Amino acid sequence: MILAKYNKISVFVISFFLLWTLAWLIRIFLVATMWSSLNMSSNQNLLYWSVMKIIVWVVFPIIYIKKNSPFENIKKFIGLQNAKRGILYGLYVSIAWITLSYFFQGPPKLNLVFSLTLLWVIAGTPISEEFSFRGIILPGLQKAGMAFWPANIITSVIFICIHCLGWAFQGVLATSLFSVTSCSILLFSLVAGWLRYKSDSLYGSVILHSLNNLFSALK
Repeated sequence: MILAKYNKISVFVISFFLLWTLAWLIRIFLVATMWSSLNMSSNQNLLYWSVMKIIVWVVFPIIYIKKNSPFENIKKFIGLQNAKRGILYGLYVSIAWITLSYFFQGPPKLNLVFSLTLLWVIAGTPISEEFSFRGIILPGLQKAGMAFWPANIITSVIFICIHCLGWAFQGVLATSLFSVTSCSILLFSLVAGWLRYKSDSLYGSVILHSLNNLFSALK
């Protein structure tokens, strides 16, 4: 009976991983058959992953939530309320997070060049990833009856696992998983989850994610 409470969110997570695995397999197939330039062109690679991420990380979650939550509660479930509070919390926490990053990683090189890839990194990636994880998975676990911190920890572990999937297809799983990068991603996810919970808004975690990615791009 206890496990039955988590059926809906479990199905979502499993389906999400299967779809993202399929996205990687489709890419491998396309490179091997009709789209070999996908491996050589950063713009084409960006186009492919942008489309796939929108489908898997945004469209699929929207379809899921419409089927599993009353329509009038969708915005509240995802966290699309309290925009001002979320933005303020997001800015405050981002300042603290980037200050710590500066302390541990050193100053950025400030040699940033604007590109479509950069735009996606600081806008598309934060929105899509926060939508799925802090907008669907975290509140989905809580709605099923789980307390915040266990839900946040599980969400963060799943967040690491989805990165592991990409690392595995890129052949860098071992080096990436057992590294500072992996620990940083896990810690970031815990902070983003806390920010979503504390502000009762998804906007804060999106801002944190965006500014974190911008800081990383400056390295």
